[in-house]
Amino acid sequence: MNNLFVHFFSYKNIAKIEALIISSALIFGFYLEYFEGLSPCSLCLIQRYLFGSAFVCSMLIIFFRKFGAIIFTFNLIFLLLGSITSGRQSWLQNNSNPNSFECGGLLIDENHSFLSKIYESFMNSNQSCNEILWTFFDLSIANWAFLIFVFLISMNFIALIIKLSTPKII
Repeated sequence: MNNLFVHFFSYKNIAKIEALIISSALIFGFYLEYFEGLSPCSLCLIQRYLFGSAFVCSMLIIFFRKFGAIIFTFNLIFLLLGSITSGRQSWLQNNSNPNSFECGGLLIDENHSFLSKIYESFMNSNQSCNEILWTFFDLSIANWAFLIFVFLISMNFIALIIKLSTPKII
């Protein structure tokens, strides 16, 4: 394969691109929340936490060479969970009852245990997940988040395929 192509799709370069895209998405999300007054729903908050976790993984890939495969695996897990969460929210926005509050991020027992109190403090939102508050090119925030997650997953898989197919030079 072309050396320039292999160099572009190295883990480190993909992590740099990923960090740039994720930081842009998070900054824009905070802009919409704090300057435009849009309050995020619980699925939006989960997506935000998954974006943040993937950002931390990409920064670790950039700055630390050790444990690259483990960090890369966690990065893919966070991106896959983000795509599932944003896909679920997109489905809720397009196929649910407009008066329902079907967010339900994670399945946590409601018996007021220690974990449920932590969960409630992180997911404290009174916004409905199926309400579309903002669109760009007729796509909602959840649709854009899904596209970003899928793009980042595909970039990571391309880097993985190139890494596995490139012969090692001794």
